[in-house]
Amino acid sequence: MEKISVRDYNLVLNVTSVPQKPAGAGRYVYELAKAAAGSRDVTLFLCARKNDTERWLNLMPDSGHNRIFSVSPAAKPARMFYEEFLLSRSVKKITGESPELSRNLVLHGPHYTIPSLPGVAKVSTVHDLTLVEHREWHEPAKALYFGRALRQAVKRAQALICPSEYSAQKLLDIFKPKCPVVVARHGVDFNLFYPSNPESSRRDKDLLESLGISRRYVLHVGTLEPRKNIPLLIRAFDVVADSDKDLFLLLAGGDGWRMESIDRALKDARHKDRIKKLGYVSDAAVAALLRKAAAVCYPSAEEGFGLPAAEALACGAPLVTTAGSAMAEIVGGSALLISRDSRDELAEAITEQLAGGSTVTSRRQTGLELASNFTWEKSLKSHLKAYGLALGG
Repeated sequence: MEKISVRDYNLVLNVTSVPQKPAGAGRYVYELAKAAAGSRDVTLFLCARKNDTERWLNLMPDSGHNRIFSVSPAAKPARMFYEEFLLSRSVKKITGESPELSRNLVLHGPHYTIPSLPGVAKVSTVHDLTLVEHREWHEPAKALYFGRALRQAVKRAQALICPSEYSAQKLLDIFKPKCPVVVARHGVDFNLFYPSNPESSRRDKDLLESLGISRRYVLHVGTLEPRKNIPLLIRAFDVVADSDKDLFLLLAGGDGWRMESIDRALKDARHKDRIKKLGYVSDAAVAALLRKAAAVCYPSAEEGFGLPAAEALACGAPLVTTAGSAMAEIVGGSALLISRDSRDELAEAITEQLAGGSTVTSRRQTGLELASNFTWEKSLKSHLKAYGLALGG
């Protein structure tokens, strides 16, 4: 290994679990890596899968400053074994070949998992507590593996990161960790997510037409899985669609697991001909969909942060989301909040947002102001605080 510059933080970031089409936690890890790679305070070492190097190289143009270790197997079982038992070897290789880096070295597991590695400062991100509070929302094997990883991380880490005060408080209440817990809110990519303007409006119209979209619609963005409350949204849309004959419901996001309840709700919907599953769409398409939406609904029962809600605000979209949640924390008074299980509340909120008027306009403006605070630069600063605490600062 050639000489590496030593900076305030020598960060080993585990990106082995980030899929090629990242959503949720994967988006967070990608954006964190991007922000860290451009920071003057950080020397970044990425531990990636052996078949997944190019996209990370694109984040790190300065080869004398940051490095990628393509070390993890691609196959999921072998990759999980690597994370648990072999990741520490990559860390030891870094400190072994450049001993001066060990002074400020931090190992960050951004998706719960961190290995046992004495003598190295370790940080883990705890996105939410559903792995222990609502195991039924996750695949059994995933709940077992990551639930165990979460418990180990609480014991092994010198600092823990949560994306919201809501998640941080749950972590403190359930596990009572002895190490510091730092809130590092996610950011929004304002190169993609911004309010409509004449130029973007024309471009968005063309993009949506390429997806076969030309009518008014209510939008949901996110993987279709139990916690997202999609059956409730479908039932609420049926109520609204009874009187709004031209309205469609668009579900933008890939299929998750346990689709049975969603498929059943779609089958039973009175207006199923006006409900369209788009599957996974590009970030550019998501931004266009948000800007053109008559209303955006994110009625998820539980999230650690709720990035689609923040991105909706950044695009100036009228938003409906869940009361008593992390989303309620981040949206303030800029969205209508509904109970987790009330079809009628959700239908009424959608109808109110569709009606428009000065109150809706005021909420949208408040949303734009709130969203401007969610930057990945601010998020990185909060992460650096956690790294400093882990190092004993």
